[in-house]
Amino acid sequence: MHYLFGGAMKNDNRLYYFLCNHWTEGGIGYAFPVGWYAGKKYEKGFSSVYTVEKMLDAADEYPTVKASMELDAYTYEVLSRIAPETVARLKEYIAAGKASVEGGTYGQPLGQDYGWEFNIRQLTLGRKTIQKYLDTDVRAFLVEEQWFHPQMPQLLLKSGFQYASLQNQNSGQVMPMNCSMILWKGLDGSSLPTIPANDIMVSCVRQYADYSEYENRLTNQYENPLLFQWVEIWVPGMDWGAGVLPFEKAIAQAAKWGAQPVSLGEYFEKALPGMHPEEVFIPLDESNYANDWYQGGGWGFDGDRVMTCNRRTEKHVMAAENLQWFLDPQNQNGYGDRLLQCWKDILILQNHDSSCARAYRAFDENGIQTTAGSLVVKKYADIDCQCGELLGGRIGMPEESTWVRVYNFSGYKGQKPIEIRLEGTCPDGMRLEAVDPDGFKPDCVTCQSPDQTFCTVSFTDELPPFGYKDYRLNLIFQKPATIQSGSVSICSERISIEWMPGSWEVIIKDKVGGVTVSCLPFSGSIGKENEHDMLYPALSPAHQIFTFAFDGNRHCPDQRSQMRITGEVLFQTAYESRMRLSCRLVKLYTTETPAAFCEADLTLNHRTDDIRIQLHLFAGAALNVNADCVFRHNLKEACYFRDYPFGEEQTKLDDIYANSYLRTTDGEGRSGFTILNFGTQRITLKRDSEGGSISHCIARKKLFQDYEWNFVLRFFTGGPLESLKLFKDYNTTICGRPADDIHYASLYEKENNAVAVSTHFMQDGFLYIRLINYSQEFQKAALTMNFSVKSAAAVDFMECPVNEPIETDGNRILMDFRPWEIRTVRIEPDRR
Repeated sequence: MHYLFGGAMKNDNRLYYFLCNHWTEGGIGYAFPVGWYAGKKYEKGFSSVYTVEKMLDAADEYPTVKASMELDAYTYEVLSRIAPETVARLKEYIAAGKASVEGGTYGQPLGQDYGWEFNIRQLTLGRKTIQKYLDTDVRAFLVEEQWFHPQMPQLLLKSGFQYASLQNQNSGQVMPMNCSMILWKGLDGSSLPTIPANDIMVSCVRQYADYSEYENRLTNQYENPLLFQWVEIWVPGMDWGAGVLPFEKAIAQAAKWGAQPVSLGEYFEKALPGMHPEEVFIPLDESNYANDWYQGGGWGFDGDRVMTCNRRTEKHVMAAENLQWFLDPQNQNGYGDRLLQCWKDILILQNHDSSCARAYRAFDENGIQTTAGSLVVKKYADIDCQCGELLGGRIGMPEESTWVRVYNFSGYKGQKPIEIRLEGTCPDGMRLEAVDPDGFKPDCVTCQSPDQTFCTVSFTDELPPFGYKDYRLNLIFQKPATIQSGSVSICSERISIEWMPGSWEVIIKDKVGGVTVSCLPFSGSIGKENEHDMLYPALSPAHQIFTFAFDGNRHCPDQRSQMRITGEVLFQTAYESRMRLSCRLVKLYTTETPAAFCEADLTLNHRTDDIRIQLHLFAGAALNVNADCVFRHNLKEACYFRDYPFGEEQTKLDDIYANSYLRTTDGEGRSGFTILNFGTQRITLKRDSEGGSISHCIARKKLFQDYEWNFVLRFFTGGPLESLKLFKDYNTTICGRPADDIHYASLYEKENNAVAVSTHFMQDGFLYIRLINYSQEFQKAALTMNFSVKSAAAVDFMECPVNEPIETDGNRILMDFRPWEIRTVRIEPDRR
């Protein structure tokens, strides 16, 4: 019998105690790079050295605790370079059972915000890094900020985790359940023992107090309870006491109660035998996720620039990974090593502090102070450059013609929107045409960039699902464009788009499905932002305060709000048509150059009937903007389905976020549309029996200089597979490289469109292909490789063999899938 508070615990339970410090080098660590510890000055990573050393000191000072640390694995890489003595001490304490490392993620992301493969690599690279630098392993998943979606149990199990905890203390609690343990069931049916969000987790802000208020809960309400205490050891002079001393009373009381100190993995090993936890599926609607709790970050802050940059860079990293087979499959030129660094760099930038607390201070590699948001935007651009060097995609403007190789890895056949970028200026009166290997000339549109540094040629054509096709680009004379006068409208056989003069409203009609969507690219309020903390002060007190709306119904005192919205058709071709709405937001009396303006381009592709909506806002002075892009529709009893990494779910909530798309159907599921977002994930729904509206938050609070937001709208009569195909078409970079001949090649073919490819990559001479069954039914899929196969085997996400059936028939590989199951196959090419 174990005793607590002088009396017997219920059902012969045992009390366990978990004291865990949260810190991150890749996020808040950027705010404190320099400092002194134990007589040594650190130019980088000071806060991480300090937080680890103080936790190890606590292990000596308080023998009744195990000093546990939930740090990003990137921290241990940094410490191995700048403080090997700290790493050696940590390894010694782990081996002695006095300390433990928890978490297991590489960059501590808010993972539900990021892409498919980036969820997996955060887990696998995190565990591999900890194994490499600390000679230990992490078996129990834990994050301090929320990372939750219904595919997590499968991702964790296939990444080598055995257990999980949902006891994050920020960003919203996932379906609170006051029990010790559950079997967390995932979308695919797999499950793992998990500690749910419960009321015996103690926040790090609760200091200089004991645990008296938890006595009844621990004694009577829980089976084998784990008293979980979060700690945050900041550098001296900052929050939370700079050590464990503020928790001394609590530690002493836990010791008095006989609580057994454990790591998270040890808790499961000790407490789980004899318990019978209930299997629980937790839908995304129960996440209670909010990343805008901090006033200087989250949804809409700085126009969601961090998230839109991330989405762009994710595409570039994936393209570089997929292209290695064609460029350097054996890593003879170091392609794989440079690619791994790109992966590490982007995983670090996905840290929760960078994406949420974007106004935190940060220092760059030169010691220049900036903000976390500004720093990571610059670093995303650096990764884009690194990927560009790997892809080798710089194509110059030809004098007459040039050959270009276009790669596609979406995994789907059919018409693909293709955009090829060429450096330089297209001569006046000229345009580019594309010619495929069979001499076919798809309709093309050539557009010059506003700064005249590059131009793009866009067209739609059939591409191999995993391979490339070459085109000859010819410079030819441009025929004068013919634009019909009258109303500002564009149309195809299926779609019509018409602007409502004097407003931001555009009416989009699907003639086949009978669905109408009214799009308001900009809706919301604009106010003056105090510029005294910007690069220059406000010119006068009169300039400091004004408010008005995008529809111009309120104006500023001594400036003109030029809210006359104009519309025009920019071009109409056989390939696509484009209209533009624009207005001057702020203009001084003294100049014709606007201080702020915005514009919205709506482009209709006549081959796919996709509508691309591209928004641009420039603020030459800081503005306080709270804006949405609104889509109103006429679907009766509408149902809304939002995606998350490797899955989707019908939502019953009105305030939601969608990772990449929101699919809207009528009550019978016979007609509807999908809206893709590219980083602007926050959505507010308004429901009505005769229709509804979808408001994407594009901006909140301060905007300064240039911002762009993008959406794609497609009408459909299908389900999740059609939305997935749209997602793949626009989230897979179709990249062009210089070529020296006309050719066509495909790496492999895939049967069954319900099974999608997440990625393929090269490692140690093997080709790995990861696939997901994106449906609720059991599926069979076949891969036919266009090269000789020596062997094929099923592996987990750590590239370790697993006992999952795979059939091979020559170069054909057959696999079975459970609903929503993700599988990875390792293929050894026969190079004889």
